[in-house]
Amino acid sequence: MKMGKGDTRRVVYSAITGIVLGLFLVSGFCTQSLGRLRLWDARFWLAVTGISAVLFVLSYLFMGFKGFGGKGAVSDKTRRIIVLSGFVFIFLAWLIQLIGIYPGFFNYDADEQWTMYANSVVTAHHPVLHTYLVGKCLHLSYLVFKTPLQGCFIYLVFQMLVSAFAYAASIRFMLKRGLHVLFSVAAVLWFSFAPTVVICVMSVTKDSLFTPFLILFVLETVTLLTLKDGEKFRWYSVVIWCVSAFLTAVLRNNAMYIMIPFMIVFMIVFRKKKQVFFLAGVLAALFVYFVPVTKAITVEGVNEREYLSVPVQQLMRVYHLHGDKLSSDELAMIDEAFEIDAKVVYIPKIADVAKGSLKREYFDEHKKEMIKLWADLGKRYPIEYIEAFFLDNSGFWYPWTTLALTANGAEGYYVCRSYLPVWNDPKIPAVMEYYKHYENSGFVCNNPLTMWIFAPATYFYIFWITFMYLMYKRKAEAVPMAAVFLIWLTFLLGPVALVRYVGFLYAMVPMETALLSKDAGK
Repeated sequence: MKMGKGDTRRVVYSAITGIVLGLFLVSGFCTQSLGRLRLWDARFWLAVTGISAVLFVLSYLFMGFKGFGGKGAVSDKTRRIIVLSGFVFIFLAWLIQLIGIYPGFFNYDADEQWTMYANSVVTAHHPVLHTYLVGKCLHLSYLVFKTPLQGCFIYLVFQMLVSAFAYAASIRFMLKRGLHVLFSVAAVLWFSFAPTVVICVMSVTKDSLFTPFLILFVLETVTLLTLKDGEKFRWYSVVIWCVSAFLTAVLRNNAMYIMIPFMIVFMIVFRKKKQVFFLAGVLAALFVYFVPVTKAITVEGVNEREYLSVPVQQLMRVYHLHGDKLSSDELAMIDEAFEIDAKVVYIPKIADVAKGSLKREYFDEHKKEMIKLWADLGKRYPIEYIEAFFLDNSGFWYPWTTLALTANGAEGYYVCRSYLPVWNDPKIPAVMEYYKHYENSGFVCNNPLTMWIFAPATYFYIFWITFMYLMYKRKAEAVPMAAVFLIWLTFLLGPVALVRYVGFLYAMVPMETALLSKDAGK
């Protein structure tokens, strides 16, 4: 029996899904349980084959899914009422919780950004626009209120308004795709109370502000690509698309490397249409921002060490596992290149110690020699290099990975507290106590029956299956999802797998439901 083109495509995309997720599950189990990949062990590949086969069958069945919805269309007036009500409900639910943990979570890099701003030594290590926005809020708060708490609170109210707008747009998207109103109700509850979504939106970190703009970019790109004959890309959609595309590139340094090429490709596709003008406008704005503006308001660009998380972690793994087998010249170079911290401590799941211990001046002066050392050791210890890479980012793709939370290797889920100069003064202590559980409690971090519910990998799997489905169906919606996937890939090159990096995957679940609707791509 011959397969048609559709059947062949179904097999291909089901196989890709099965193999990718099978490799992730087996590799993640090995790195988490054994600390090694065991690539030389036949049992590893037997497990990959068996699990991939099961997932292939499940994926093949899913590819035959006809889509959600079909009978849930509502009038324009009803849709506007639902969307506005959803926006208000989501924002108020967040606001009550924010007051509960007042003034919010001033965590992760926010304290470093404030220090840079306060001392007028802002660098491009963190997104410059975000550093100035956070810095200005705290600065004005000190001037007016004599404490930084009100500034942190005001910033987070702004972030919540932006996020609620984007999530309300997701609900509008669901309704326009014909999903039943109950899907919208579920989405409102998800956005309002899903712990990871709420924690992210109550955190002063660039990742939290990046998420709503990425979602708006995807939504408006889908609208642009699925316009019917005679339909126009309305002026407000143009504005939202341009602003979201610009800020998606600006609010995460790694996103810039995906968004700019993505828009250039779009310009080629739309070269004979008027859309090319606003695409060109966004690119011009990004050039102005990243070149003259950023250089004028920062003291230096991104530290080159930030791009070396994977190589230095690979070097340190070999050094700690096989240091007695290295030559005296190799050991001497490592001794010269790294501070004592990296030579004493190797933390497989976070590269901050190794990266931070690399002597910048030495690396700049001996770059060729360091690259040669890295390449030579990679030829001799390729398995260790692969293991170092997988151990560093397994939290993104294996649901039962325990996540490194701090630079010293302490494990947890999310920092649910504030760093100085901000402190928490909770107005509803029960809310603060509730969210403390999501920092390092057992049911989030160590219980195999529950931790997958919160794991970043689970939401990547949802994304991946949706993406493969859209690719199989040849839907235009797969194009912006490809951009999201490429952005996700850049995180694999980073220093650690953190929930905050991929908070957008949690917020995309309602939108992904709409992308699987019967009206998708029509």
